Amino acid sequence: MQPKVKPSVIIYADTDNCNIHFCYEPKDHKNSYNHEVERCSAEPFSDDFFEKFASVVNLYKKSHPKVAFDKTALVLPNSVICTDIVSIPTVRRVLVNSSLALAINSIYSNSTELKFSSYLLAQNNQTMTFGLVGVRADLLNRMKKVLGENQINLICVTYAANCNINWLLDVNNKLRTSSFLYMGIRQNRTDFVFTVKGQTSTFYSIDIGYEILTESKFLRESDVLDHYASRRLIYSALENTRRYNVNAIAELEEPQKKKVQELSYEDIMRKMAKLNRNIACENFKIFKKWALSVIASNYDITQFGEIDTVYVNIPEIFDFVFEKINEGNEEGDIKFENILAMDPKKSISAPYSETYGGIQVKQFNRNNNWERLEEIC
Repeated sequence: MQPKVKPSVIIYADTDNCNIHFCYEPKDHKNSYNHEVERCSAEPFSDDFFEKFASVVNLYKKSHPKVAFDKTALVLPNSVICTDIVSIPTVRRVLVNSSLALAINSIYSNSTELKFSSYLLAQNNQTMTFGLVGVRADLLNRMKKVLGENQINLICVTYAANCNINWLLDVNNKLRTSSFLYMGIRQNRTDFVFTVKGQTSTFYSIDIGYEILTESKFLRESDVLDHYASRRLIYSALENTRRYNVNAIAELEEPQKKKVQELSYEDIMRKMAKLNRNIACENFKIFKKWALSVIASNYDITQFGEIDTVYVNIPEIFDFVFEKINEGNEEGDIKFENILAMDPKKSISAPYSETYGGIQVKQFNRNNNWERLEEIC
């Protein structure tokens, strides 16, 4: 591995929301990062996208002449990432890479088009089991080329789910060897990320968020998501986790969000001012049900690290739900923990954990990164 180098700039290509996030450390304010967002409306990773992305990067770099882009980390969206679990016979360390490559080639007919990183999940005298993270090599190369043409030195590439976990591990360093489920609840989206012994693993998302907690009525899951599609996602995850990442399954059996009026940030804030705590706690059970279903349906992951806690990233205004949601828990029940209760100062970076988690890209989960960028061609 390369020596640990703290990135000077993080660039997150948030194609789901047509945004490019920039986060950098000012030279005169060490350990303090500025975060800015630029629009980039285009079909994700199309020719149009790369053209607009290049323009956004170029204009941003010109408008920030004092920012050093010599150590830049790039964060990709989860939608372009695949995950897998692969076992090989236990071999000597010098033979691991070649044996793992043979296993990957036997599984993926297009393995030469993909760039994989791997991490060890379990080992005994007979087998070694690895988690895999893959991305298309041509996508990596094109992103690297755009940044290189703008004199931006790329030291690392990672992805959003990994940064979510990096951000959490920065909040609580004691979790770096733990197994748990991360649940990041945004306004109209919720991300689930499995972590096994501190390593980022499988992930996916559903298109409901904390906006349902601001409703003035009790909601059922069928009020906000198509129930049949939701169940199919869980069953598909159970059947196919080994070969496909859950995020890819979601593209095939994605739970359909009911057609409801999209609320602006200002509308959400007005509704929060009138928040009914009892209704919010009851509606939070939809998230709890999803989290427990996801855990129960992914034994291929949890067999390597039992999960007893779900760590929740949600705006601090909803901190009251945790006492209610854990009420009546018995020994052995899965707990739901509020991440911001561990460190309230993280409330500024919490909504942008996919970006701020890039700061720790060389500190945690390095086997989920692509660092040997000179090999990409």
